[in-house]
Amino acid sequence: MKIQNIRNLQGKASVRKKEGKFVIEGPRLIKEALLDIEYIVYSKEHKVMIKAKEMGIPCYEVSDKEYRKLSDVVTPQGIMAVVEQSSPTIDDIKGPLVIACIDIQDPGNMGTIIRAADATNVSGIITSKGCVDIYNQKTIRSTAGSIFHVPVVQSRDIACDVSILKGKGYKIIATDTTGIESFWQTDLKEKVVILIGNEGAGLSKDILDLADVVVSIPIPGKAESLNAAMCASVIIYEALRQRSMNG
Repeated sequence: MKIQNIRNLQGKASVRKKEGKFVIEGPRLIKEALLDIEYIVYSKEHKVMIKAKEMGIPCYEVSDKEYRKLSDVVTPQGIMAVVEQSSPTIDDIKGPLVIACIDIQDPGNMGTIIRAADATNVSGIITSKGCVDIYNQKTIRSTAGSIFHVPVVQSRDIACDVSILKGKGYKIIATDTTGIESFWQTDLKEKVVILIGNEGAGLSKDILDLADVVVSIPIPGKAESLNAAMCASVIIYEALRQRSMNG
């Protein structure tokens, strides 16, 4: 029963959304998620299980063969868990720096954005309906545990939510190749929402129209462009630099 439940959750995003759960693998991620774990399945004993059992988390042993069928990594670590999804809303975002991801398709990009946001103390992330599922296995691995540290709001209407934040005094900054102003010329010390667009299509006109300023990222070299995760990372680190100097 538990094995089939894990397989179902590893499959379609619609199943994960309906059940409000997702699967993580490896002792490091499990240690980060202990408070939200429903149960653990393992083929190898790990130290984190001592704490899990103390907390009353059910732990089910399976054979190495059964575990390998469940794992989708090259070198399975022998432990995975089913975790309750968090459900933050736009009202849960209180801090001054927010990233809005618009139709990000690559799980690696999404995971890296979440990880970079965690590293720079970003207040929260908003994802549009067109974004890759943040509870996709590849996305989760790419976050390296940061999925449990940063509130990620899965928006039903990204334009509406960005407008709500604008009404709360946030400056909306869009990143786009059409931007005349370089991002490092922009004041990022105030309350800002940074819009990061789709890897290929960028930001739509409707979203760009919400922006107070459209900025570009200088590329003096021969590379044609930067991916979404790199764009988000360089801008939020510039925001961190400006805020550090200001403080």
